[in-house]
Amino acid sequence: TQPRWGELAANLATQFINMGCKAVIAAGWAVDDNAASAFAEAFYAAMFAGRRFGEAVRQARDTTYRQYRLSNTWGAYQAYGDELYRFPETNRGEAQSGYYVHASHLVADLDMLSARLQAATGPEKQHYYRRQVQAIEDAARSPEFQHASVRERLASAWAELGELQPAIDHYRAALGMEDACTSLKALEQLANLEIRHGAKLLANMEEGRREAGDAFMKQGLERLELLITIAPTAERLSLKGSYWKRRAQAYLARGYLGGIKECLMQMRAAYWQSAKYAQSRSGEWDYYPLFNALDGEFLVAARGEREDFDARAAELPGLLQAGIANAQRRFADSRDFFHAIAGVEGQRINAVWACLESRIGDP
Repeated sequence: TQPRWGELAANLATQFINMGCKAVIAAGWAVDDNAASAFAEAFYAAMFAGRRFGEAVRQARDTTYRQYRLSNTWGAYQAYGDELYRFPETNRGEAQSGYYVHASHLVADLDMLSARLQAATGPEKQHYYRRQVQAIEDAARSPEFQHASVRERLASAWAELGELQPAIDHYRAALGMEDACTSLKALEQLANLEIRHGAKLLANMEEGRREAGDAFMKQGLERLELLITIAPTAERLSLKGSYWKRRAQAYLARGYLGGIKECLMQMRAAYWQSAKYAQSRSGEWDYYPLFNALDGEFLVAARGEREDFDARAAELPGLLQAGIANAQRRFADSRDFFHAIAGVEGQRINAVWACLESRIGDP
């Protein structure tokens, strides 16, 4: 039988990437020496000039085809790995305004970056991907790229990098674009980021930063309330619970204990609303809002309000079992870290409830 060189090339390239290579080129069939030399020269010239991997491969194929039209060598080289990779020591930016001809091109690159950022490590984000996002942002300053979809994607990329302020700025700018293409998901994410960023500022001891943080948080809550009025979802109701949880944490960090109890009661109510809403829609208890609601019950009870806590004590084993079953089912579909540790979270909740129920040592 004839050797299947294309499959061999693909398997080798995959193994190299699994071992840590950023990008791999492998020939899928026998190549002409002269054409292969032309390909290599064009490819490495582009890479050392600061071109991205995908663009360098395209240029090398084009050059090889033009010089050796009677050879199929130009198409033999298969590219695998990160299309946006470039040599670290080159000085040319990953994206320049002349590189893009349409906003959809920017959107495609930003969607790809955001997907890759979800699996990137901290050092990769800061030393590799951050420069790429910044370069695309610089390229997007041209008037022809001022679209809500571009701003929304830039916001998502900065959020994945943990840069909340630029993410918020881009989401807010997207809302004001005349093309009105901003999604409700973007509005939801903006509210989430405003709450998270505001909570960090609110925890600060400096008065000016606290005031700014309070304003961010209130703006985020207003957006959430608007979205919930339009259509409630378990996610939006959970974000409302997160608002009150983060406000309580900020108060605690500042040593302001007077407002914590009210925050916890509001947090508990929002998470119960989310959990019950999810249960009414799917028939299952969504473990995330459910476990947060149970934490809220414990924390409110620990501050002297035990009525609801005592009323739910008999329900706790069944609720925990239902929440863990929900997480296990979701883990089978998606190997998410938080789905995986839901069982441990259930044991933790059972343990802290036992502290108030005086059942320490029970099996």
